[in-house]
Amino acid sequence: MYAASADIGMLHPRLLGAYGAARRALRAPDASAPQDTTDPENGKLISQAFRKRQASMIARNLGADMDEVTASIDTLIYSTIEKRFRFIRPYKGVADCLRTLHQSGLRLGILSDLPPSQKIRLLGFSGIFDSMLCSEDSGALKPDPRPFFALAASLGVEPECILYVGNKHDYDIMGARAAGMKTALIGKGKDADADFTFRRWDALTQWILARI
Repeated sequence: MYAASADIGMLHPRLLGAYGAARRALRAPDASAPQDTTDPENGKLISQAFRKRQASMIARNLGADMDEVTASIDTLIYSTIEKRFRFIRPYKGVADCLRTLHQSGLRLGILSDLPPSQKIRLLGFSGIFDSMLCSEDSGALKPDPRPFFALAASLGVEPECILYVGNKHDYDIMGARAAGMKTALIGKGKDADADFTFRRWDALTQWILARI
């Protein structure tokens, strides 16, 4: 993904730097949005409030007009980079793992800090996931537990019935654990906080199937 989007980073370094700084600040434990900016019954309103807050932070950082920043982020982050997924191929074993788990009758969900549906389609995984959520629709980013609770609700199961698979310890594993989920980490070595650590996707498939 980074290689496919490298030209965007070179053309817009200040904007993407400010965007990254805003996202890091929004992940902080004390970064919860004020309650009067969200509507728990309407993910679209919550997402709009989140993006407005994000754009405000970026505009202050750059000393730029907020409307211009909003338009630029919408174009680069929520459109241009997303479309680059057409040039990306899944890692070896991912497709077999997902299809095997899907065919076994397990419900599969995806939670991403950016809208996932278009990316999943471009990666060739349409029809695999029962639920696809963006963290922004809950008003918070990982590792805040709210997006993870929203994922459990969308799948119609309790959090403790979910194995959450991620590649970042601080965001994925710690966030899912805080919500009461079991966790699996893609990476090297052993992670004491994850229930399972793996590098080969067939190993994850076997580990899951042995427990259902």
